[in-house]
This record gives sequence, C-alpha cells and structure tokens, in this order.
Amino acid sequence: MTALAHAARKAVTRMRERLARALPAFRRPRQPETEAAIRESEERFSRFMRHLPGRAWIKDLEGRYVYANDAARKTFRKSRAELYGKTDDEIFPAATALQFKANDLRALSGDSRIETIERLLHEDGVVHASLVRKFPIFGPDGRATLIGGIAIDVRDRLRTEEELKESEARKAAMLATALDCIITIDHRGTVVEFNPAAERTFGYRRDDAVGREMCELIIPSALRDSHRRGIARYLETGEATLLNRRVELTAMRSDGSEFPAELAITPITLDGPPMFTGYLRDITEKKRAEQALQDSEAHFRNMADSAPAMLWVTDPAGRCIYLSQQWYEYTGSAPGAGLGFGWVDYVREDDRRNVESVFVQANDRRHPFSVDYRLRTREGDYRWVVDAGLPRFEANGGFKGYVGCVIDVHDRKDYEQALKEADRRKDEFLATLAHELRNPLAPIRNAVQLVRLKGPPEPELQWARDVMDRQVDHLTRLIDDLLDVSRITRGNLELRTQRVTLAEVIQSAVETSRPLIEQCGHELIVRLPRETLYLEVDTMRLAQVFSNLLSNAAKYTEQGGHIWLTAEREGGEIVVRVRDDGVGIPPETLSRLFELFFQADSSLERSHSGLGIGLSLARRLIELHGGSIEARSEGIGHGSEFVVRLSNLAEPHSALPQESTAKHPAVAPAVRCILVVDDNRDSADSLAELLRLAGNEVHTAYDSFEALQRAEQLRPDVALLDIGMPQMNGCEAARRLRRLPWGGNLLLIAVTGWGQEQDRRRTEEAGFDAHLVKPVDHAALARLLEERPPGGRSFSRGSRI
Repeated sequence: MTALAHAARKAVTRMRERLARALPAFRRPRQPETEAAIRESEERFSRFMRHLPGRAWIKDLEGRYVYANDAARKTFRKSRAELYGKTDDEIFPAATALQFKANDLRALSGDSRIETIERLLHEDGVVHASLVRKFPIFGPDGRATLIGGIAIDVRDRLRTEEELKESEARKAAMLATALDCIITIDHRGTVVEFNPAAERTFGYRRDDAVGREMCELIIPSALRDSHRRGIARYLETGEATLLNRRVELTAMRSDGSEFPAELAITPITLDGPPMFTGYLRDITEKKRAEQALQDSEAHFRNMADSAPAMLWVTDPAGRCIYLSQQWYEYTGSAPGAGLGFGWVDYVREDDRRNVESVFVQANDRRHPFSVDYRLRTREGDYRWVVDAGLPRFEANGGFKGYVGCVIDVHDRKDYEQALKEADRRKDEFLATLAHELRNPLAPIRNAVQLVRLKGPPEPELQWARDVMDRQVDHLTRLIDDLLDVSRITRGNLELRTQRVTLAEVIQSAVETSRPLIEQCGHELIVRLPRETLYLEVDTMRLAQVFSNLLSNAAKYTEQGGHIWLTAEREGGEIVVRVRDDGVGIPPETLSRLFELFFQADSSLERSHSGLGIGLSLARRLIELHGGSIEARSEGIGHGSEFVVRLSNLAEPHSALPQESTAKHPAVAPAVRCILVVDDNRDSADSLAELLRLAGNEVHTAYDSFEALQRAEQLRPDVALLDIGMPQMNGCEAARRLRRLPWGGNLLLIAVTGWGQEQDRRRTEEAGFDAHLVKPVDHAALARLLEERPPGGRSFSRGSRI
C-alpha cells in the first residue's frame, strides 16, 4: 500500500478501537433493573459514533444490519428503518451486495480483521471507494456473534495515487524516448536519474551512473572544480550563472573523448535540499555544420570580393544584408553604407522611382528582375549599370530574399547609342539615296513611255526602249528591296493581308519575272493544284517573294535552261517549290544563303551579282506570314530548289469580288486640266507630255511659288506635286492649295522620290489624296485619274502606290 493508504489504515484502526470500547452494551442481556442504565449507555454510544470521521456499522451473523452510524447511513443513502434488519441483497445492487458478503465471510473465517477496498455503486452512477476494515465481534463464550465494519472514504486518495502513477509512467516514457540526455542530480552532485539518451551519448549504463558523482562521469577534469563551486555557491547564496538558460560547453564520454554540448539546467525545489535536472544535447554535427557554413561564407565573400561584378544579397523584407567589396570600391562609400536601403541613395535621382518600383514588384511576386539605371561612382559622376536579381528559397520553399549582381554597362550603352545613331543615319542615307536615284529614273521612264506611245519604232529603237524599260524596273526593284530590308530590320514593315487565290499570287509573280526568263531563253513550267486554294496574305509581298525566286532561277541558269514552279497542298499547308537546272549551290554556302548581303562565290553567279538582299528579304517576308523557306542543292552543276511553306489557308466564299481584267490605258483618256509641279524640269516636262498625249490640258511649274500662281489662274482639276522642292516644299504648297476657296475639289497627288512610311503620313496630313513614288507607275496614275472625273471630286484619300 502507498503512504496515503497507510494513513487511512491508521484512521480505521483508531475507529475500531473506539467502537470496541462501546460494544459491551450490545453483548450484555438487558435486565429490568438496568434498563435505564442501558438506555443511557446506548445514547452515549450514539453520540460518540455520530462524531466519528468515518463510517461504522454492525451486522448479525445472518448479515442483517443491527447498527449504522450517521456517516454510514448517509453513504448507503438509507434511513434506520430502511437499513436495520435488512441484508445487503435487499439494499444494494447485486454486484455490490456480492462484494460486501464475500468480505464479511472472509472476516468471519479468521480470528482477526481483514482490510480491503470496497466500491459502492449507486443506481445514479456515483461510486464510493472506501478503505474498509471488517472484523468478528466475539461473545462471552469466545464465539463470534456479530460482524463489525468501519470505513474511510479514499476516493480522492485513490484518484491522487492513480494520477501519481500516470505521472510516473509519463515521466518514465519521456525519459526513455527523449532524444536529449536527461540527467538529475541531488544537492551533492550525485546522479539520481540517467535516461537512455544519456546512456547512448556518454557510454554508461544507468545502473552504473546512478549514485556516482556527475563530475567524475561527464565533465572534463579541467572543469570539475568550477562545477562543484557553482553548486556550493547556489546552496549557500541561491545565486547561479548556468541555471534556466542554454549554454554551450564541453562534455566527456566514458572513453575520455570530449565533444561540444548544449546544456540547460533547471533546479527542483521541494521539501529538503534542492535537486537539479540537466537537459543536454550533443551538438557535434551542429558545430560541424556551422563551421562549414562559416567556411562557405568566407569562401563566398572572397569570391564575391574578387569578382568583377558587384554582388548583393537581401532578406525577405527586401533589406540589403550584404554588398561585395567591389560595390564599395565602385561607389567610394564607407563599409556598411549601402546596407538596408542605403544603396538607393547612390542611384541617380531621376532613376530611383523606376528602380524602386521594379525591385518592390519583383520582391512581392518572387520573380527574377533586371533593371538599368545610373549609379554614382567614387568620382561623383554617374555611370549606367544593369542590376539583375534572382529570388532565393529554403529547401521547404520559404522565401529567403534575393541574390544579384550589378555590372557596369556604361560603355555598352555608349556603343548601343552609337549603333542607334548609325542605324538612323543609315536609314536616312538609304531614303536619301532612294530619292536621289528615283528622281533621274522618273524622266527616263516617262521618256520610254513616250516612245512607246508614239507608235511602233524601228526594231533597233524598240530593242533599246525595252532595254531601258527593263533596267529602270530592275533599278527600281533594287531600291525598293533596300528600303524593305531597312523597314523589316526596324520592325516597321506592316503586312496588308487580304483574301486571295494562290493562282493570283503566282500569276502576278510570273508576269513580273517573265521578261527576264524569256530574255534568257528559259522554259518555265508551272503546275498548280486543280482545286482553288485561298490565302490570307499580303498579295504584293508574297508575289514579290516568288518573283525574286523565279528571277534568281533565271539569272543563275545557263541560257536555254528549265525552271519549274509547282504548288500543292500538304495537310494544312501550301507548299510552293521553285526548281531549276542551273549552276547549283555549294554545300558550304547553303546555311548562309539567306544572310543579308551574302553572295555565293561562283563564276556564273558573280556575273549576275546583286546586292545580296533578295533572299534575305524573301525569308523575312515569308516569316512575317508565319511560314518558312529553305534552299536545297546537291552542289555545283546540279541546280537548286527553294521550298516555301505557308499555313495561311482561308476558307472559300461563295463568290469573290472580281476585279476588272481589262488593261488600264497608259494614261486616262478623259480631258482634264492638270498642273505638274517639279523642280526637275526633265521629270516635269516628260510627265506633262505623257498626259498631253492622252488629250489632257497640261501645264507645268518648276517651284511651289510658281505652282500657286498658275493654280490661281488655271484652277486645275488635278495637281501632281513633287515634295522635295527648294524654298517651299510640296507639302506646304498642298496645304496652301487646300485653303483656296476652290481647293477642296482639287485632286492632289504627291509624285516624289520619298517613299518611306513617315513620308506617306506627311503627305496625307498635308492634304494629298494619293502618294506616288518615282518613277511613276503610269498604269497606277491612270487608275487614279479615272477615279476623278473632270470638274468633280469623288476620290477617296490615302491611296498608296
């Protein structure tokens, strides 16, 4: 039994002794003369039993209750009338009655008492647990005549014992399963507890450790005196330096080896001298990892400080926690000056808002970033840098901040600016070159057209006229190709797609290339699918590609060769092949064939050398359409093949709008009053003569001021103005003409060597109805004039030719 049970037992013994002194009155026979004395004795007994701290009762040998004090009746929940003369079977539940009767029999079977725990279960579920002592009460003859019982309620004591057992079990389980060493010592430093983790760590069995001084077991000899002094100081003064906090120290195993440990000591103060429990952990691996981290950080710092770039690291809040030595040397700042958000002060003021915005957004979204800004140097000037950062994450995905680098790109920025300026000047040069070349081409083409309109000449003159016409076309295409490459390079070339049949595109390309093919005496074989295939493409640009391929095939095939153009549908693609039996392509040049300005080096090809931009332009135009182009050849002398793949198929409609196939006349037949204005007299006069041949009334002016005067006098139906004229340009002249009372009905056509997109926008803003590029396409001019009847204005502005 526990100490609590022992105390209960003593209390029951005292009750039994008191009861025994009062029992003789129950054993003596009642005589009449003693009746009063007996009643007085019984009353004294009742008063005495009423004050007992426990329960007491008496049964006869048949188990009937003959007495029960107040405490017993209260526990049994019975009155005297309900209890006296009744047995346990008549009063209590069967299980309880059986328990009580069995203990009664045990008490009667021996010559002395029994002591046990009895539990009384009531119908409402309340349980009374009692420490019970039952004993026989003997008569004068020495035989048992009654059964006595006394009891004390031990429910709280039993509950305390159970809780104590559970606490001890939990403590034992914690000690057994704890990963840390748990060691308890008394005030003398003697080990009283040594858990399994301590056994594994120090190499002692628990039985060998308990009872021995801890100093001798786990503390290195050099530290033992200090440990003993610490215990003595605590016992004497209550002061301690190691209690209730974590400390790192050196511990010792049973083999004498030492290792780093983390220790926390908690004092246990109960009755008597204090005890101490220590929680100890081997931190050898932790220290090894810390040292590895320190070595790694030192290595990183050495590497970062010697790197040409300026490295930095931030925490999750975006604060800079590291800047390499290069950053401090570059900015000339004191160590630590750029940490936190101090680095922002070194960013040029008008760049700060953008830099902060980029950095904050990236930090919030955990995305990589890159930003250019100007950073102050140690000399006080600002240089362009690029700052790039990558987010850092823990192994579990937690965000740690950023790591990044800053690189000086000031020289690169200068180079980029210089390249942009050079590119701008190149575009200006090409535009100027095109303008200057087109101006003299205009009167040449006009003159050729005049010769054609005058009637069939002698064969030699007809041959000369056709040569000039072809060469003007060739030179015009070269100029257009140069400008197209420039537009594509800048990303300014826009496709004007429309729904068209593949046959129409091929027909346009063949018509453009046929003169060169016939001149070279080649046979052209065209094979198209029987079904009508529709495309969503820029008709002019796609025809330009196929015309270029056909022209190349004609140029690079010896006289009297063969050229095949075939098209077919392959799944969702249209595949067009242009093949020849010409000079072929060396294998080493196939991969470079589409590079800008590249020219293969073969004798036949060199005889037809161009600018080296046709194939490059073709590839870029096909790619703008979402397609591809490739070149194939088995080498010199085996011909070549170019394969174009397009996926711009369109669904056929029930009917396509049909354009008139009738040939436009060279100039419009209707009679109009036309004013031609150009500072190049040859260009003005030749164009005017062409228009007169068509029956028009044509006048010329050679500058803008003269044009305004003549216009006031003539009030023409149409005015064709050059743009680049001295003193007043054509755009200003057009604006002034539009402001005249009758100028709203005037058909204004710009005829100029300037053909860039911005040039067309300028003429449209100035009030021109159309923009023609020199040398003028006479058929296109005829169409414009047909749309504008004499004396009226029904033309829709913005024609682009």
